[in-house]
Amino acid sequence: MIDRLLRRPALALVPFLLVACSDAGRVVEETIPPPPAAGGNWTLDTTALAALPQLTLADGRVVCVADGVAPCPTNQPLANRLDAERIALWEPGRLVQVWSAEEKPVDIGTRGEGEGKYQTVLAVGPGENGAVRVVDLAPTGVRLLTYDRRGKFVNEVPLPPLRIGEARGFVGKIPLLQGMMGGVDTGTTVFRVNVLNEATDSSGRLALEVPIPWLALQGDQIILAPPLFATAPAYTLLQDGEIVWSPGDRFEVSRRMIDGGDRWMLRADLPRQPISQAEFAAKRGTMRQMMGNELLESDLDSMAARSDTYHPAVASLYATPTGTVYVAGPMTEAADVSILRLAPDGQPNGRFVLPKTFRLLMAAGDSLLVQQPFDGEQRQIRWLRLTAP
Repeated sequence: MIDRLLRRPALALVPFLLVACSDAGRVVEETIPPPPAAGGNWTLDTTALAALPQLTLADGRVVCVADGVAPCPTNQPLANRLDAERIALWEPGRLVQVWSAEEKPVDIGTRGEGEGKYQTVLAVGPGENGAVRVVDLAPTGVRLLTYDRRGKFVNEVPLPPLRIGEARGFVGKIPLLQGMMGGVDTGTTVFRVNVLNEATDSSGRLALEVPIPWLALQGDQIILAPPLFATAPAYTLLQDGEIVWSPGDRFEVSRRMIDGGDRWMLRADLPRQPISQAEFAAKRGTMRQMMGNELLESDLDSMAARSDTYHPAVASLYATPTGTVYVAGPMTEAADVSILRLAPDGQPNGRFVLPKTFRLLMAAGDSLLVQQPFDGEQRQIRWLRLTAP
């Protein structure tokens, strides 16, 4: 039961942030600015946080409306930035599409079985000369499919099998491999992020390694169901290859250089929010509905007993191509999620709240790509614009 539990896409142990605008006829590369000087060290308390400018959200361009007719992801959209003018939108089990300022998207290949078709898309990223690369999980294994910029199939390359807890993907143009591994010496499971030179690589530069004490592994085998609520590290990659990450159990965010040193660090003395009994009950109900007879009440009792009692201090991170970082707080019972904006050097320069009914997909410039509402019959994918007072 445990292996099946952790293989469910909705139960990803660590959120895999895949970020993504499109034009069928051209590709516009962005200039990535040089990184800020190393040594930034910032601190926040409740007073300093309250003094930050309160940013305002305004509706921007609607990308698509999921009305059952328009080509738009309906339930769990994912997005990745392909270049300065194109984004890829998809969700597992549906067609991959590339969107730009054009009203109609470019369909990438087709779904189904056979050459050039895909079934369960894990990730989408850019290739050379405007090509689009798709990581697909098919019954025959994991594959990398390449299509030209108009969506025509080019070739297919098999990829190594994914172990439990592993995922391949792209953050912008950067391919990566993340995964869990049981500690040989310590016995503690570690979470690793490797930045790859090529999407077909099996290893690369180790960008992040963090212990995950609540996940029990023996080799590739999971021997204990995960807690109902567990704090996991959050991260995102910048397009120069540096990583921004947080351990999650405290409000601490840092930008790590390629050599492993911190370019900047932000710490905040802010209390973590407790998880209510109503949240525990709702999570048990969700798990019960998802797993059915595969999950016993004794399993749920064990998962609840081992659970965190506080929400993570940092739930997720988003970065723009130019290095601005958005830090999202926990998804609690409150109606809104608090988000902090950091300049490329790590200094906080704004804050805002996003309704919990919105799903934040990616950030670009002063804009956010969201799905709204999070739940409803006609969900939209649209841009929101942030403005300062």
